[in-house]
Amino acid sequence: MVQNLFIKCKKCGMVIENKRFIANNYICKSCGHYGKLDYKKRLSMIVDKDSFEETNCHADFFDPINFPGYLEKYEKLINKTHLSEAIVTGKACINCYDVMIGVIDTRFMMGSMGVIVGEKVTKMQRKGRFRL
Repeated sequence: MVQNLFIKCKKCGMVIENKRFIANNYICKSCGHYGKLDYKKRLSMIVDKDSFEETNCHADFFDPINFPGYLEKYEKLINKTHLSEAIVTGKACINCYDVMIGVIDTRFMMGSMGVIVGEKVTKMQRKGRFRL
């Protein structure tokens, strides 16, 4: 069964063949609106095929200000997105060059930067100073 042959642009309403939308990097050719990308799609557009290796993937919940309802929202998003935080970090290659890379996935807390995101960015930057 074939699904999702076409998508409708959320901005201009143009109906676009899905494979053309993907070939245009998830951008509507009619109005220039950017479609949503999860971290896997974004990485596939940037890094060399099969070169990404995730680092710092185990994040422990941390809520320094005890924000009401935050733990429940956090747990719900983990179950929905299968992510532990808004950023995925790792090492990869871009045009055969070793890099450290972080990609925000807006499905998790709309990509907002909390304590864990900051920690993962810091660890990624520190690791990037050394040869992989």
